[in-house]
Amino acid sequence: MAQKWHPDNFQGDEKKLAEKKFIDIAAAKEVLTDPEKRQRFDNGEDPLDPESGQGYGGAHGFNPFQHFHQFHQGGTIRDYQQALEIDSNYHRAKEGLQKAQKLQKQSERRDYYKILGVTRSASKKEITKAY
Repeated sequence: MAQKWHPDNFQGDEKKLAEKKFIDIAAAKEVLTDPEKRQRFDNGEDPLDPESGQGYGGAHGFNPFQHFHQFHQGGTIRDYQQALEIDSNYHRAKEGLQKAQKLQKQSERRDYYKILGVTRSASKKEITKAY
């Protein structure tokens, strides 16, 4: 896959697309072949993000929730934030806000498994072969 998308194989606008894909492919291999980074990724972090553990630092591609504002049980992040402003001890609002924020962060990060076309249970050998 890395050979197919190597930027030297392309010219013009296609080269820019190839550069992005090549970078994503290299990042996917780096994360998925390192047991510690892979575990962090599987736990919802992006180990290549310098702000790892604090979120995802912005979208890395298409965000399927960009225009989709309904989250956990029909509530939006804004709904939960407003409920917390009214009563900061409201436990369901806190839980709902946390779940909605987690879903939003997950929708914004790169899916390294999808980039390489491997399953979540893929071995290091399978990942390296896909690379």
